Amino acid sequence: MILPLLAGCGKYQRIQIADVTKPVTLTLTPPLGHSTLVDAFSLHIWGEIDGSADIWGTDLETNHYTNGKWKFEILRSGPFNATNCVIEYRPEGVRTGKISIEYDFHCVE
Repeated sequence: MILPLLAGCGKYQRIQIADVTKPVTLTLTPPLGHSTLVDAFSLHIWGEIDGSADIWGTDLETNHYTNGKWKFEILRSGPFNATNCVIEYRPEGVRTGKISIEYDFHCVE
């Protein structure tokens, strides 16, 4: 499942993965009307799942959670030289859970 572009610039945005049992690709971007020149990016992913999953993305190492009930947190903050951030979530055997994502692009206006 591919979700539409999600926007944020100079203000933290928060979203949730709607169905943690299915794979999803999220593309996070600065909002329309804001500069696409990005000099920094902050990302916070956290949640709890009851199976295995891989989570990775632009300028983000693969995080693998295996066999169990997992509470997790992924943080990324600092320089960023891309116009968007793609987050990939690939569950395996996940039946329930919740994953939240908070992010902010620091744009050069």
